Amino acid sequence: KKNQELVIKANHGLPDWVIQQSRIKKGDSIAGFVVQTRKAVLVSDIETDSRFLRKNRSSYTNHSFMSAPIVLGDRLIGVIDVANKNALDSDIFTTLDLKILRMMARHVAIAMENATLYRKLNYLTITDPLTHMYNYRYFSTNLDHEIKRMRRYSESLCLLMIDIDNFKQYNDTYGHLEGDILLKKMSSILNNNLREVDTACRYAGDEFVVILPETDLVDAVVVAEKIKESFNHLDLKTQMGLSIGIAQCVNKMDRHGLILKADTALYEAKKQGKNKVVAL
Repeated sequence: KKNQELVIKANHGLPDWVIQQSRIKKGDSIAGFVVQTRKAVLVSDIETDSRFLRKNRSSYTNHSFMSAPIVLGDRLIGVIDVANKNALDSDIFTTLDLKILRMMARHVAIAMENATLYRKLNYLTITDPLTHMYNYRYFSTNLDHEIKRMRRYSESLCLLMIDIDNFKQYNDTYGHLEGDILLKKMSSILNNNLREVDTACRYAGDEFVVILPETDLVDAVVVAEKIKESFNHLDLKTQMGLSIGIAQCVNKMDRHGLILKADTALYEAKKQGKNKVVAL
């Protein structure tokens, strides 16, 4: 969409160099012509067809091609190109072949749209709409997975439980819009201070959780301090603090036990005067 070019996303039988070098503009080549007209094309001989009149390329074994647009409603999704017909009676594509290809293109368009809708729906079910972070549902499933992986490979696993100090007061004083902005900034801080293997989620309200695979308690404290330091330097309506509780998973501890341990550490951080990091 950005460059208005066709690129190869799926193929059968094409050399790697063709896939890597193919960039087709609207109107160029057979596929570009199909994009421009949004109509299927049947070519019996590329060298004699008045629309194209070009020498056949070495990567194709014969001169006959067909191409059909993948269209859903008024939206062009892509193009299906077919070459190198290998039938006993002929190597030239027929109108029946083109009819079958057009039917396939319609089914492909519907399947692609369904896949897109499924991905969007799945994204919405596991994502917090305000911060675009993972939600509690995803957190629960992922934490179970990481605990199993920790046991299997004898690795370390830590959990951060994070709470924005006096968030309700901030919300009541400056309004929900400012509160939402603060939550979004918190989301950015987590994204900027974590590895790709780490998982940050909005737990509830102004609480966040971070799963740190292959991380022991000492390293988890370092991560937590970085997050707190970044939060303390935010440009806000008033100075705010962050309390963080850290728990390390041990053998036979399940998700509920690990969350309870991290929550206890968070409570201790609050008890010590807030804007603290406490590890258990």
